[in-house]
Amino acid sequence: MSSVTEKLGTFLPEHYDQIFSHIENMANIGGWVLDVATGKTRWTPEVYRIHDLDFDTATDLEMGVNYFLGSHKEVIAKAVEDCIEKQQSYDLKLLLKSAKGKVKDVHVYGKPEIENGKTVRLWGAIQDITQSEERAKELESKQEKLDTAQRIANFGFYETDLVAQTWVGSDRFYELFGFEAADAPFTMKAFESILHPEDSAEVMEIFDSALAAQDDFHAEYRCINKKTGAVIWVKSTSKVEYDANGTPLRILGIKTDISDMKNTMLNLEAANTELQDKNTQLEQYGYITSHDLKSPLNNLTGFLDLISMEVEDVDNPVLKEYMSYVFETTERMRKRINTLLDHAKIGVKRSVQKVDLQKLVMEVRGDISEEIKQTKAIINQEQLPVIQADAEEMHILFQNLLENAIKYRNPEITPVIHIGVTEQNGAHLFYVRDNGQGIPKGEAKDIFKMFHRVADTASIKGTGIGLFHCKKIVGLHGGEIWVESELGEGSTFYFTIAK
Repeated sequence: MSSVTEKLGTFLPEHYDQIFSHIENMANIGGWVLDVATGKTRWTPEVYRIHDLDFDTATDLEMGVNYFLGSHKEVIAKAVEDCIEKQQSYDLKLLLKSAKGKVKDVHVYGKPEIENGKTVRLWGAIQDITQSEERAKELESKQEKLDTAQRIANFGFYETDLVAQTWVGSDRFYELFGFEAADAPFTMKAFESILHPEDSAEVMEIFDSALAAQDDFHAEYRCINKKTGAVIWVKSTSKVEYDANGTPLRILGIKTDISDMKNTMLNLEAANTELQDKNTQLEQYGYITSHDLKSPLNNLTGFLDLISMEVEDVDNPVLKEYMSYVFETTERMRKRINTLLDHAKIGVKRSVQKVDLQKLVMEVRGDISEEIKQTKAIINQEQLPVIQADAEEMHILFQNLLENAIKYRNPEITPVIHIGVTEQNGAHLFYVRDNGQGIPKGEAKDIFKMFHRVADTASIKGTGIGLFHCKKIVGLHGGEIWVESELGEGSTFYFTIAK
């Protein structure tokens, strides 16, 4: 016998009860024995604690079974019966309700002792597993929520061991890329094999560069599902862990299926390109058509001039009145054709660069200085920013807005115009505010249409296309334009330009 065994042999009998009492208490497990002939049972202290009973409480089989909850009572009774009659051991997880009314998860075991072919005693154990079951249920709940979140957000997470060159993932991860969970862990080559051939080299270059710079890995690329062969767009967001020497050890990350979003974006880009092409063709058509209309109109005007000279000495007031109407009509047509040409030219030859709007608006004010002087208009101008824009288009935009403010002034008061800028959703929000006639309710939405004139302004000269120009210019700069107005109280024109 070894020295260790000798020591244990002298130690164990003396402290037997104390040692096993501590073991029972630490493991929340107690033992019991059932005398089949009498139905009486003997419990260790931990079994009493699990049942919340005093240690001197008399126990038997029926009492022990009655502590189990609901249908679990029938399950344990049947297990004990089979253990006695069929000499079958049992191992079950059940619920019991203690003497203090506490519901507990327990793990119960039973094994028969057989003499001369008959079961004389049952030996067993019972363990309180309430805390571990609660933790397991909590973990299961969290896992279910995580699985649900992965399916809703269409992503899967993974972990890569860069030392072993292997990786594992979540069930959703395997589903997205066509892997079988039973085959995990996978090699790095296994993942490289599903990268789209056109993206593979670029993805590996980004990955290697990230590791070389001791950085994290972020990329968007295409993969091919191993099972279905479907091409999916993936957004990879990964955190790389490095040791003290900068050696990459592990990657934790998620890969999100962004196929729907990506395909939608690609379709929108294609549709936008097609729309731009059609708009360009339409503008070119408008330009050509307007240009071609000028030739016959010039001929018509020439013939009218000749006719006018021929009838100059004719004493026919009605004829001269008709001729006057014809001249006025052709002049209006000429102006409309010119405005159409002007509109078609907007956006054709653009030069987007830094534009100092403070300086540009001062130049616009100089161009319309005669109108300002004649109407004694007061213009208050805040400090305006430098923006990325087409200078010529900005000039047209501000000139139209200022001319409108002067043109549609209230004749009874001095026109006051305020030009300012603020911020809205990360963009510049410009405004031109006046104290003029205002716009009737219901017409604000129509004033940016071609040739639209506000009611009761027929006496004011204009073609009704200036604000149509403004809308196109603001649209070319990715912004929006609108007006807020009250009849008799003036108007405020707002427009946005990206910073």
